[in-house]
Amino acid sequence: MKTQQALEYQQRAAGHNKNAGYSEAMSINSEVIGKGIVSERYRMEVGTPHYCKMVSVPDAFPSSSGRATTQVIWELSIEQLKGDELRYTNTVTSHPTDDFLTIIFGSGQTFEDVAAARQRALGERCLLETPYYAQCIAAFASDRESRGVS
Repeated sequence: MKTQQALEYQQRAAGHNKNAGYSEAMSINSEVIGKGIVSERYRMEVGTPHYCKMVSVPDAFPSSSGRATTQVIWELSIEQLKGDELRYTNTVTSHPTDDFLTIIFGSGQTFEDVAAARQRALGERCLLETPYYAQCIAAFASDRESRGVS
């Protein structure tokens, strides 16, 4: 991804994204999600013009008790509705690993409480970022169309 696009990505996250970098098949992000810090290294598993699936096993700091990993699946899709109308979907699914569960249980938290807090934090992030991603994609597509690139 071009430097300008990486900068836009960081700016759109309202201060949550601390660092971002991209290549054709990988995305690297350091960000604050809820009360935790996550260092993600997404690898693209599927990349088509209308669907992208990336998977990461990021380092996560779910509490002050230590570092763990989770598995995160990030899916982006565009669906043609009618005419020029499109639906853009941004979905993030997170799965705990054994070391993540050990840390949260060791700090006195329950899985249900941590899952609910993470769901709230990720839901808020997706609601915040999805419209901006859609705008960036639309601007990118318009730029390509104006240059006659298909």
